[in-house]
Amino acid sequence: MFYAGRFANMLFFVLCVFFAIRNIPFGKMIIACTAMLPMTVHMAASYSYDAASIAFAFLFISYVLSFAYGSRMVRWKETLLLCLLGALLAPVKVVYLFICPLCLLIPKEKFAADALIKSTSGGLIKNKKPVSLFFVLSISFASFLVFALPALLANSGGLALPWGTSYSVSFILHNLQIIPLLIYNSLAMHGTFYLESTLGASLSWLNVQVPGIMIYGALVVLVLGAVKGVDEPLFLKGRDRLFIFAISAVTMVLVFVSMLLNFTAVPENLGSAVVQGVQGRYFLPFLPLLLLLLRSNKLVWQENIGAAPLIAMMVIQILTVGSIFGSLT
Repeated sequence: MFYAGRFANMLFFVLCVFFAIRNIPFGKMIIACTAMLPMTVHMAASYSYDAASIAFAFLFISYVLSFAYGSRMVRWKETLLLCLLGALLAPVKVVYLFICPLCLLIPKEKFAADALIKSTSGGLIKNKKPVSLFFVLSISFASFLVFALPALLANSGGLALPWGTSYSVSFILHNLQIIPLLIYNSLAMHGTFYLESTLGASLSWLNVQVPGIMIYGALVVLVLGAVKGVDEPLFLKGRDRLFIFAISAVTMVLVFVSMLLNFTAVPENLGSAVVQGVQGRYFLPFLPLLLLLLRSNKLVWQENIGAAPLIAMMVIQILTVGSIFGSLT
């Protein structure tokens, strides 16, 4: 029963990744390589709810980019699909809802239903944002209120942790200036751990270690797989890149804030404090957005590399599994 549940979780993840790769108009190798990282596969083949959060995020990103840069139009069924995917990000980790504004990249001309309203109503919605877009964002915001507001209210005075009292919502709101300092301290002290744990250096309860050569090999493959091919269009403009970076940065900051509220005890010396409990796997749902920023016309593959990154990632997976069994024996 236990392994059947794990297999079902993995099968669901694989299906979601399949549709994400099929629908994204460019950067297919980014989704594929990110989904094949040791940490991603480890999460997908477990009972962890991270499998669902990563799968829904990949699907949402791929569908939004297909509408924004592909030939597909956004009709009502596509609008409902975006609403569903956006709303499903909240029950797992509510901070991932802030990926939903990515749909603002979709031009208003792509909303077929709104174009029909415009043509039959004498231009009543001319020069206005599409109704469908507001509908998606409204559903996402409603999901945020349903799943986040009770937790925020419960944390109004801080949570009792075995090692102290956590940061409270009121404390953070009155001391917003400490958040950049806390994040800086955390990155300075644990930045290497965040990077390596994103890739899969520490599995299970962080007690199964994967050799660094495989982890940094996966990082190299991940970066090379993100490089644009010579025949691929770029699509992303300067303002689009800035917007994607802003979404990624805000989501990352909120990951740290969430761990302040739920896992970090307030120390006596705030100047040297760090955020506790942050792991690299929390960055996987928006990692494809960061990798998309690597695509440019200055760094281009001059020849078609085909499936080379996928083959390399498969080899890394086999070596990873071998090293794990070797360490257990």
